[in-house]
Amino acid sequence: MKNLHVLLLSLYLFLIGIFSLIGVSIPILHMLLSALAIAAGVFIILNGKSGVVNFLNSILLAIFLMLSGIIALFGILFDGSGLIVGALAIVTGILIIIDNKKKKVKDFLGGFLLALWLLHVGLVAVIGLSFTFLPQIIAIAAIVASVFIYITHK
Repeated sequence: MKNLHVLLLSLYLFLIGIFSLIGVSIPILHMLLSALAIAAGVFIILNGKSGVVNFLNSILLAIFLMLSGIIALFGILFDGSGLIVGALAIVTGILIIIDNKKKKVKDFLGGFLLALWLLHVGLVAVIGLSFTFLPQIIAIAAIVASVFIYITHK
């Protein structure tokens, strides 16, 4: 499949959004999501781009996905690992927003919602950001982002 990286990224965002929204916390599903994040990151790197954002942002997104997946799947933690992954998510989200400002709305929306999700993940990790309904809003953003990313980049 030519755009396997887009399918894997979309599937990851969709599932993480659905599981977050309905509050599912089953260990095997977390393992599946972690493996899917790693696979999406690897295929983005192998493809040289995510199909959603430029090359630099694609590499940062791939590193974020692989690091998140490896940490969650294998429990590899070190001092500051959450802060590093959170900061990477924030930087990637900001760069995606900057990169997407010149795109048409239908092409912009998937990347913008992906950036919003990344910023949420990063801000929760770095400063503990939280307010009522934030998890539900971000879960819906991840689901909608996955649909737009898949439809516009398949």
